[in-house]
Amino acid sequence: MTDDRVAPHPPLEPDGEPRWGGQQRITYLARADSLVRASVAGFNVHVDCKRCATTRVVAVEPLVDLAIGQQWPGDFMQLGERLRCRQCRGPARVRATDLPPDSPPIGASSIEDYRAIVRRLARLITRLKRR
Repeated sequence: MTDDRVAPHPPLEPDGEPRWGGQQRITYLARADSLVRASVAGFNVHVDCKRCATTRVVAVEPLVDLAIGQQWPGDFMQLGERLRCRQCRGPARVRATDLPPDSPPIGASSIEDYRAIVRRLARLITRLKRR
C-alpha cells in the first residue's frame, strides 16, 4: 500500500536549499494535482493558455483564496476551465511547478499601499457620484 499524501512541509530548508531532490521532488510534482497539494508541498502554479500559449507562473496562495471565494473546485483540470487567458480569453492548462512566480503579488503589500488604494477608490467614487 502506498501513501500518496503530499508531505506537510515546505520544499526548502531554512538555508534555502531544496529539502528533497531528484526522484522524490519529481514524484511530489507529479502528485500535486490540486491547489491544496501544491500549497502544502510549497509549489507554485504554472498556467498556460491552450489557445495562444501564453504562460505565467503564479503563487499558489492567491489562487487558493480566489478558488475559495468563488467556490471553484481546487482540482487543476477543473480550475483550468474557469481561468481565462488575459490576451485571448482562451481556457487555461494548470499544473504545479517549483519555479518562482513571475507575477507581482496580488493586493496591498504594506499599510501605505492599502491606504493609497483606499484613497484612489474614494476619489473614483466621488467622481462617479458627480456624474
